[in-house]
Amino acid sequence: MYIKNKKAPSLEMVKQYEKLLNFYLSDHQVNVKILIHEIPTDIICIQGENSWIERLWISAVIVNSPEFNNFPVRLINSNIRGGKGVEKRAWNDAHHIQDLLYQKSKRTPSHPPKEDDAYWNLWKKCP
Repeated sequence: MYIKNKKAPSLEMVKQYEKLLNFYLSDHQVNVKILIHEIPTDIICIQGENSWIERLWISAVIVNSPEFNNFPVRLINSNIRGGKGVEKRAWNDAHHIQDLLYQKSKRTPSHPPKEDDAYWNLWKKCP
């Protein structure tokens, strides 16, 4: 059976992804930390006649901000991989985290956008 994400992401990949998330969310003054399992969680995926095992290496993603300490989130992307498109994947995860921060603080983005609303600054950084 095919195993997707057979190897754990390297420490360099994880650090790069954290750096991208922190850059995209810098207007919120967050610090994102990604923790990796030593032993992954295996999920069996079945799609019609095809089946595979997907290894999940992320054990936790913790966001610290001026408003919230140790706020756990789940990324949209279930694994970290480098290469082509890493900036876009990280931006999508940053967008998701930003939405979770706004939900938790019970805020809504300003319409039309206001200069002091950090929500809209993420869109200016879209790769």
